[in-house]
Amino acid sequence: CKNTMHKLVHLPINQLNEHITCRLCQGYLIDATTIVECLHAFCRSCLLTHLTQQHACPVCDIQLHKGDPYRAIRLDRALQSLVYKLVPGLFKSEMTRRRQFYVEHPSAGSDRALSPEKRGDLLAPETASLVQDDERVSLSLELADTKRIRNGRLLRTDCVDQTRACYLLAPACLTVQQLQKFLRLKLDLRPTQSIAIFYTEDCLHADFSIMDIAYVYAWRRKGPLRLFYTVLESAAARASAGAAAAAAATGCPSSTFGLSSCSASDSGADANSS
Repeated sequence: CKNTMHKLVHLPINQLNEHITCRLCQGYLIDATTIVECLHAFCRSCLLTHLTQQHACPVCDIQLHKGDPYRAIRLDRALQSLVYKLVPGLFKSEMTRRRQFYVEHPSAGSDRALSPEKRGDLLAPETASLVQDDERVSLSLELADTKRIRNGRLLRTDCVDQTRACYLLAPACLTVQQLQKFLRLKLDLRPTQSIAIFYTEDCLHADFSIMDIAYVYAWRRKGPLRLFYTVLESAAARASAGAAAAAAATGCPSSTFGLSSCSASDSGADANSS
């Protein structure tokens, strides 16, 4: 589809490392915590340990609140969510590590103030938007309402059941292109027909994965990931159909593809001979 809303850009993760790693431990941020005055971010445990010795930012050395430096730091959930989404397997390994810790230290896990995320719950409300690359995602494919599609290409509805959605349990790494191939086989489409897949009114890039869609549109697992599709005819097929219709209206024979085989001069010659 031509009207894609989001341009897909591939970046090596190492180009982003300086923005998502802790300057104290040199690892990826865990429980990202930001200093309010300078906006430098660190792992929460690393920063708290640092503040027991110095009341200044480890990067720029800006002085924090002298009486209570902990008032100058804030948990940065948006940044932490971004780190988990960018680094494959980091969220799952961190949750596994937390669960293992509370198994080995049951007294520490008895604190009712601990959130499900702190306990290592993979489906905690705070992390419901996170999708793992090896996860299977529930999604639905429905025929799109033509009034909601913003391009003028011809929609075919005679080859699909408009009353039923198709429900799938698909790997999070499955791409839109693979879904298009699946639908082509299921609907037995002709070579002149193509599939466009949408989220609401946005035509999805063929290289988007299910995980990408969930992240771009902030899917919260309140139901299957709802996708729409439409069957499109190519411009050549539409031109052939128009030519065939015109030929039928004038009584001229047409070829298999609807291309008129008679001309004005041929018609004149036929009239003279008669």
